[in-house]
Amino acid sequence: MENKEVFSKREIKYRSIQPSDEHTLQRIHDQLFPIRYESKFYQDVANGRGTESWGAVDVSRSDGQSDELIGFVTTRIVPAAEVEVNYVNYLKHVMKKIVSIHGNDLAKSDETLVHVLTLGVVKEYRHHGIASDLLKKVIENASMIQSCRAVYLHSSSENEAAVNLYKKMSFKLVRKLSKYYSFDGRHSDAYLFVYPLNGGRFHRWPFEVLISMLSCVRSGLESWGTKMKTDTSQSKKSGTQQNRGKLACH
Repeated sequence: MENKEVFSKREIKYRSIQPSDEHTLQRIHDQLFPIRYESKFYQDVANGRGTESWGAVDVSRSDGQSDELIGFVTTRIVPAAEVEVNYVNYLKHVMKKIVSIHGNDLAKSDETLVHVLTLGVVKEYRHHGIASDLLKKVIENASMIQSCRAVYLHSSSENEAAVNLYKKMSFKLVRKLSKYYSFDGRHSDAYLFVYPLNGGRFHRWPFEVLISMLSCVRSGLESWGTKMKTDTSQSKKSGTQQNRGKLACH
């Protein structure tokens, strides 16, 4: 990583991903991520089929590669109804509570979400705010879509730098997903982050409130059970003298 003084002389520009970026995009993905995506993914991203994606380039490079990607973010716009019907159950319930649907049923609304698919910056350009700028680009674009109620993404719980970045940018960590990723036979947990937009609001999930209530009830029962054991033990000790049953002292 270059120091700030040296890096300040570089000129980073942001632009839409283009068809000519396909092979570079795949190469950088292969370098950065343990997941191997199908060729169709890169073709769709490069050609904007169902996706909206941006790249970062260093136009100050003198090696003739001034338009080569050094960072990227890939996204897709997801109809809220599609999320409810086709996506995993936890996301369905999360989004029902995060997006503001103004009294309409989510499946019948025309509201959308922006899903951040991948985000990356090549090693020598990291820690200079490029990833943050790319995410800002996503948020800015999503905020101009009146039907969009949130930007959401997943991150490995082991990727401390990414987790800190999302928190710094005011994404809300709404859930930890156990064994969400599988790399070379090893499972890794993931975090689900959400950035509400255009009237979208983050609500605490009803089932989280229920879990909290049940936890309190369980603690109360455990405390009551401990008291019962103590009282029962005391009752047994005094039973021969007072000739009372186990509940006689209650």
